[in-house]
Amino acid sequence: MNIYSIYSNKKFFYDFFTEDEIPGLFSSSHLIYILVVLLTLTVLVYYSRNLSERQYNIIHRSMTVSLTVTEILKISLLIYKEANFDDFIPLYFCGLFIFALWFSNSKIPFLRNTGYAYITLGSILAGLFFTFYPSTSLLLYPAWHPSSIYGAIYHGAMVYLGMITLINRRYTPSAAHAKHYFVYASIACVISLSLNKYLDTNCMFLKHPFGLPLLTEIQQWAPSVYVILAWFGQSVALFWVNLWIYNTFFKSLIEKHKQKHYETLSERSE
Repeated sequence: MNIYSIYSNKKFFYDFFTEDEIPGLFSSSHLIYILVVLLTLTVLVYYSRNLSERQYNIIHRSMTVSLTVTEILKISLLIYKEANFDDFIPLYFCGLFIFALWFSNSKIPFLRNTGYAYITLGSILAGLFFTFYPSTSLLLYPAWHPSSIYGAIYHGAMVYLGMITLINRRYTPSAAHAKHYFVYASIACVISLSLNKYLDTNCMFLKHPFGLPLLTEIQQWAPSVYVILAWFGQSVALFWVNLWIYNTFFKSLIEKHKQKHYETLSERSE
């Protein structure tokens, strides 16, 4: 049986596939997907561990422009295909990465700190989570589908930029920026609540948790409780969990790495 995407009669060649072609969770295709993404990230992060400020800025700004242009093209295509609002409104937690890229390039301290707080304390874990639970790619489309390929690139970029930002110490996570993160994610949640009510969307996953069993049970038992948990998790808990992970496991390692790098540079200059 052919599976068609719900885009009226405007379909391209990749909109025709069978249900058997959808890999599903932890299938052989998904495991290969995980391996490829993690190996690629490992290599890229390794070779980006000692970037100069200029090199980092080039990567950062190039990603900002290229991902923004790609998102605009993707949204335009989905609108042309008369997709559901859910498919193209970029108000999901990972969708906030695009806005955070622009904020982190800003000269306004509040916006810059907001962007970097999200990039380092939000996008890394979110990008990795998507790799292991590709809810909008391998659970809906074949591995060869553009949505699956772009999903891997986009979420891989989230992890990559977050990691090299920390390793190269372009930003140091701080508890003082919890308010920046909270305001950013909360504004997205408030807007999402209105969109979810009037457009029947699931922005910021505030309507349902997209198949996660425990959260699905909570949502069915008490929808208002689920909304509060989803908002709290994305606006508060994720920041503090990631900050704890950074301070406990990575901060000292990053400082030792940079110290070793400075010592190596000093030896070469002598």
